[in-house]
Amino acid sequence: MLNEKKTDLLVALTVFFAAFFVYFSTMAPTVSWWDCGELIAASHVLGNPHPPGNPFFTVLARAFIVVLPFAEVAARVNFVSVLTMALTSMMAALFIIKAMRLVFREGGVNRIALYAGALVGGFLVAFSDTIWFSAVEAEAYGAAMLIVMLVSWLSLHWYQHRGTPVADRTLLLMVFVGFLGVGVHLFALVTLPAVGLFMLLDKETRSNLPLLFAGVMVFSIVYDVGDFIFYALIVIAVCGTGWLVSKAPEWRRRFALATMVGVVAILGFSSYAYVPLRTHVNVSLDEAETKTWPVFKEYLERKQYGSDSMIKRAFHRRAHLQNQILIHPHMGYGGYMLAQYFPWKVGDRDDESSESVVRTVFGKEVEFRALYETLADNPRIQLLLFLLLQIPFLYGGWLAFRRNRMVGSYLLVLYAATSYGLIFYLNFSDGTQMELRDYEYWKSTGFDAQQKPPPVHMEVRERDYFFTPGFIYMGILFGVAAVFLLNWIAARRKLLLRPAAGALALLAIAVPVWSNYKEHDRTGDYVPYDYAYNLLNSCRPNSILFTNGDNDTFPLWFLQEVEGIRRDVRVVNLSLVNTNWYMHQLYDHEPKLKIGFSPAEIDALQPQPW
Repeated sequence: MLNEKKTDLLVALTVFFAAFFVYFSTMAPTVSWWDCGELIAASHVLGNPHPPGNPFFTVLARAFIVVLPFAEVAARVNFVSVLTMALTSMMAALFIIKAMRLVFREGGVNRIALYAGALVGGFLVAFSDTIWFSAVEAEAYGAAMLIVMLVSWLSLHWYQHRGTPVADRTLLLMVFVGFLGVGVHLFALVTLPAVGLFMLLDKETRSNLPLLFAGVMVFSIVYDVGDFIFYALIVIAVCGTGWLVSKAPEWRRRFALATMVGVVAILGFSSYAYVPLRTHVNVSLDEAETKTWPVFKEYLERKQYGSDSMIKRAFHRRAHLQNQILIHPHMGYGGYMLAQYFPWKVGDRDDESSESVVRTVFGKEVEFRALYETLADNPRIQLLLFLLLQIPFLYGGWLAFRRNRMVGSYLLVLYAATSYGLIFYLNFSDGTQMELRDYEYWKSTGFDAQQKPPPVHMEVRERDYFFTPGFIYMGILFGVAAVFLLNWIAARRKLLLRPAAGALALLAIAVPVWSNYKEHDRTGDYVPYDYAYNLLNSCRPNSILFTNGDNDTFPLWFLQEVEGIRRDVRVVNLSLVNTNWYMHQLYDHEPKLKIGFSPAEIDALQPQPW
């Protein structure tokens, strides 16, 4: 019989290779829609994509471009997502194994139940709708989710060894990995509040004042990213001084650990030094132009997209709560949750664009109509389905809580923070409510009906990818529930254990693959490439081509920067011409444009009042 560590590795590798094989066989052969073209082009020329940038991901993708033998540059960057999302699924299985061993710390968990539950969770993570979508195209979400799962696993490792030097080293590694993830995508920080709360449940951590001080200060990456460096330097200065002057060994250890937290946080964040370095070499694709500290700070803070605080904005709802929580096009969490493992998709407001899905069931083709088309007028049924799907895995979390309150509460909080918490924080718009700034203006007019601003437009695309970590923890909690179910069977009907374990693992891979394979098979999908190619080649030599959004701009940038196609055409994005840096680039970057304003006049332009 294999020993424990080898069996853990075998189960994890089973999940990894299953996910990797399916992802690789369905990977997009070239550029896809939305940010993919921009990320591939930025990685190819080592440029800076849109704020707040992805410096570590850009360098990583460039390394894959140099090393991999694929003919298509785009395919090499797509492969980054294939690899990192397969590793994410593997880490989900390892997370379940470690969490369940901590929950059943006095023993009592059956090996078959444990490993079958890890397979169930790993497969549900790997082949869920949203995760599979991001796994086969050039996006930063695969690498970001790998960081999230690494930090989650390390937090359990810290808990297992708390009060020992191993825990201190694990904490520092966790901080480094988490802050390195900022250079992949700020989304990598989404679980930090839950991790911080988990650590605060430990008495020794709560009594470690230098560590608490360091944690609050470096946590500024969430609430004040532009000033994070200064907060981290304060940690190093204050705690470093305490380390030098303290006489008691315990306080020296505490101050040393807190000082190193500040140091490794800066080291992890240091990939952002890449951004101004590439700006100063005048790289061809640069949405930063961070030649001064104030501009760099604004780039980190995403000022290009507005100055409102996300937390402040969250308290002014931009949609009806029902639409944000249940089933609604482009935003409803409940609809996305129901679509993760089953063929029902959300659909759109226009019945003609509500896509029905056809799947073969026992040799017959069955049509699965869009959820919004069938349930838009039945909020009670929406709520019922929303609750029914969550009962099994939340019950698994509750059972874990009963056996180990600290680990069980951590599992539940991880899911709640990345699902319900994000519903509140992201505050997606359904096209019926106005922005906070517009509402405040209207309020200043005494709610004059003649001056009422229009509502903000509905989300322009499906926003399910923002809930990716929530769907990961949903799959993990299903795996936890499977462990408890199979452990119960092992204690009462042992002869049924192996068939039940095999059936659950088989269903966990077969159902979502059957539901999602056809939709996520990108082999032969050259539509974005062909669209961009035809658009550029419709232009006469040395033309100016005006665009407005992502899908009519980023694939064009990809063709020009990576494929070298029609570089004589100047693509002018009208959504960016309200920024100084972009207007300067139209002057300075080939092919250059002659504009009616001088650079000085552009810098002097100011926004007009409402």
